[in-house]
Amino acid sequence: MNLHSLQSDRELHDFLLKLSEELTSKGAIEMAQEVGRANRFASGSPSDFLHESQMALRSVIAKSGSIALSELQLEQIKSIIRQIEIAFLKIGGA
Repeated sequence: MNLHSLQSDRELHDFLLKLSEELTSKGAIEMAQEVGRANRFASGSPSDFLHESQMALRSVIAKSGSIALSELQLEQIKSIIRQIEIAFLKIGGA
């Protein structure tokens, strides 16, 4: 996971897929499922997708002490949360 700016909802979708796979590989099944549920909103309203993604990522950060995510992974997740917050400001969402 490289730190970078997401350019589209598709990139967020792909990130969430990879994160879900990583969480599953570390035995964090419940967190992986939460991230997966957020990803199901990708085909719907962009605002809903961003909101669900943000909530799932915040949950991963809150529970990250129970799994072995690297500092880079945690920073990437935090960066994406910030990018979602900025996107909401631009579209007048949550």
